[in-house]
Amino acid sequence: MGIKQIHKVPMPSLPLSIIIPILNEQVVLPRALASVKRLGVDVYILDSGSTDRSLEIAKEYGCHITVSQWGSFSEKLNFGLNQLPIKTEWVMRLDADEYLTDEFVGGISQVLSDIDSVVDGIILRRRIVFLGRWIKHGGIYPLMTMRITRAGKAQYENRLLDEHVHVKGKSIYIDLDIVDDDQKGLAAWLGKHVRYAETQCMMDYRTGEKDESTWQHLSGSLRWRRFLKEEVYQRTPLFFRPFCFWVYRYIFLGGFLDGRPGFIYHFLHAIWYRFSIDALLYEAKITKGASVKKKHIC
Repeated sequence: MGIKQIHKVPMPSLPLSIIIPILNEQVVLPRALASVKRLGVDVYILDSGSTDRSLEIAKEYGCHITVSQWGSFSEKLNFGLNQLPIKTEWVMRLDADEYLTDEFVGGISQVLSDIDSVVDGIILRRRIVFLGRWIKHGGIYPLMTMRITRAGKAQYENRLLDEHVHVKGKSIYIDLDIVDDDQKGLAAWLGKHVRYAETQCMMDYRTGEKDESTWQHLSGSLRWRRFLKEEVYQRTPLFFRPFCFWVYRYIFLGGFLDGRPGFIYHFLHAIWYRFSIDALLYEAKITKGASVKKKHIC
């Protein structure tokens, strides 16, 4: 894969290492690294070929850096879990546009010291901040996500989007949050979701507009969300389903309580993004697949 190792630092006392996958993240990366620096842990950067100052910033914070190209985001994460020279018992994934709360920094050491040996996965709460507002309704919070796994005991699904990690042993929930606050601006957010829509179209077109059934392999709220996507949403007609999803989130799950930023978020995420996927699928049908993109850059 043409992998290049750039920097190394000593192993910390907390039994945790953090992996941050990046691609041109100079705007948000300093905030993520500043938050994890408070833990005094090893940070591993997985870079897919950034052309901005991302790698310079990572070097300034003393991170381990690996530069390569991966076929999918899950392949990139699995490389981090299985190929990096991690020496700690636990590994955490943190995205570049995320950061750790004060409560997380203050509480994670006790959590790790109290965990039973049969536990291989730790599920956290993820906050979404959009246009400066914490989005708490519409089924958005608490968004449970497994981000800490025991080294050598985890593997991400082979998916281009919405990949989840599987562990060999048990998993537990903890009352600690990470925050997702993409401060690159709304235009960048829209551009990112256009690329996601193109990738989702590619996935759905290859599988006849329906993901293979995968929800049985998940648990908890992840299982329920995947079930709704595969067995309900994907079976609903194109163009009609985004509006149904928006009504469900914005009306029945109380998304209207998130104010004006919440209205923008729920409209864009529940209708615009998913309507874009349906429009791309329609285009793919009439072009017999010629319009479908061939690669997802991660």
